Amino acid sequence: MDLVERRLLGAANVVLNRYLAETRRESDLDALAALPLFLSVRAAIRAKVTAARLNAANEIARAAQTYFRLACKLLEPATPMLIAIGGLSGTGKSRLARDLAPDLVPAPGALVLRSDAERKALFGKTETERLPADAYAPQITTQVYAALAEKARRGGRSPREIPSSGPG
Repeated sequence: MDLVERRLLGAANVVLNRYLAETRRESDLDALAALPLFLSVRAAIRAKVTAARLNAANEIARAAQTYFRLACKLLEPATPMLIAIGGLSGTGKSRLARDLAPDLVPAPGALVLRSDAERKALFGKTETERLPADAYAPQITTQVYAALAEKARRGGRSPREIPSSGPG
């Protein structure tokens, strides 16, 4: 079938005759009546496979274009912003921040900073451990908010704008 498709009819005929001569099965001559159907089925299968590969190539090309557009978009500078959410304990401030963060630029979204988590980290505690009352003293609160401000400053600037602690 491939030789016929490539218009190499002489070569196709040589293959057919060589096959029949080598096998020496007279019953194969009876099967020659079905050869056009067999070749047609093979050509149809090849057409389907080729179309599927073409479709896959088009999908790959579309995916490549999508990734290239994303690469360009990810390099677009974003204006730094700070969103502060306040409220009483248990009112959903962290939930709101987590819900808003993914939609803010640059990708993959905003840095979520939480004073309660920062305070517990300052005392070497996990988020579920209780803190002693003195952990809420005004000087500790000042430390917590200073640490949050520093993290926000660092998280909102490009790396080239953050002073390096070492050479380079």
